[in-house]
Amino acid sequence: MADKPTKITYEYFDLSPFKAFGRGGVPRFYMLVNDIPFEEKKLPFDDKVWPARKAELISTGQNASGFLPVADIDGLVISEANAIMGYLQRVYGKAPQTAKEEAISQMLLSKVVPFRDGLINGGLGGEEAKKKWVAERSKQYEVAEKFLATYGGKDFIATQTKAPCAGSLALFCAVKDDATLSGPPEKVGELVSLLVDAVAANEKVAAWCKENYGA
Repeated sequence: MADKPTKITYEYFDLSPFKAFGRGGVPRFYMLVNDIPFEEKKLPFDDKVWPARKAELISTGQNASGFLPVADIDGLVISEANAIMGYLQRVYGKAPQTAKEEAISQMLLSKVVPFRDGLINGGLGGEEAKKKWVAERSKQYEVAEKFLATYGGKDFIATQTKAPCAGSLALFCAVKDDATLSGPPEKVGELVSLLVDAVAANEKVAAWCKENYGA
């Protein structure tokens, strides 16, 4: 295990006007639930500050794609939410208890990618985009439900309040953001609902949500 960082500055979008978590919310929650100290740098999600910061990220090579979140970890700048969590997991020794649980977490992270892409395009892309997403999003919920039924089920979910893994945090944020941006879906599977509730019951997650969003 590498030496623990002396300073982590985590930069992500401030989505409080939408009461959403975004991709950036996942590593934030990951650090909170694992007691990893960090400093926040929230960037307004607007067309005033963001274009200049995006150009800076690209020109300096901090993130050639020009996206957030990014984490400055003792001078090492890491972009992409999953890479940030993977690095911190390694240096802080915060891997899940078993290799199977780690595989579940990594697979969940992958399953959430098209889910989040769809909800962002639908929730922020205008009325037509939202209608299209609302009509199609049940597929993403079905994929998540079938995955949880196959890998771990309720036994796995029962462990996710005390120590939610990166994948569970990602699915939690995606489901919550979808309901916030496009309205609650007609149907959410039993296991997806249980997992979201399990993560929401984590002390650190619940405290952040109450302090910042009042719920």
